[in-house]
Amino acid sequence: MNSKINFNMRGFTSLLITALAIVEIISSIILYIAPAIMRYTTHIGLTRNEWKNIHIIVGFLFIFAIFFHLIYNWKILTNYIKKKGSIGIHLKWETISVLIITVFIFVGSYKEIPPLSYISDYGTKMKMAAPTRYQPKQKRISPALMPISLIAEKIDIPLNSIINKLKESNISIRSKESSLKEIAEDNNISVRELFSKIMPRRD
Repeated sequence: MNSKINFNMRGFTSLLITALAIVEIISSIILYIAPAIMRYTTHIGLTRNEWKNIHIIVGFLFIFAIFFHLIYNWKILTNYIKKKGSIGIHLKWETISVLIITVFIFVGSYKEIPPLSYISDYGTKMKMAAPTRYQPKQKRISPALMPISLIAEKIDIPLNSIINKLKESNISIRSKESSLKEIAEDNNISVRELFSKIMPRRD
């Protein structure tokens, strides 16, 4: 009897990529819809920060798995490309279309161009509308009295990004612990107007 175990690396990497992709999809959905306040409690057994760590680590593993998948299937891939090379010549406009769409998604996400900006705006609104069951048992504080650093954390926008955006509007900030009310009073504007400058703009 041959007790030798045949371990198929190609099959292993394919299954690993599939499993990692599923975890990435689940963690992406949770990080998109979950309020930032979830750092205090759990969602499907884990806090938001724990889901964030899982998303990052699994993402790196996903990249390495794809790398090894290409190594084990390199000959098959190169033969396929050579075989289909002549077909690719006839797909010139399709290839150009794919490149244009890819560039648009990258630039549109960075520049907050509609309709891509609507996706991030919707996610921000869901984070701001934190359900009561996710909030810690403590006295509710008005957003106007919250420090700008906590506001940045709650709406999931980097603090430096908010500070730079406000500086572009000639709004000064004494410190990252200044509340929205203090910043508004220092710059002779309303809290509502200040908050509108912080939130992502819709064109």
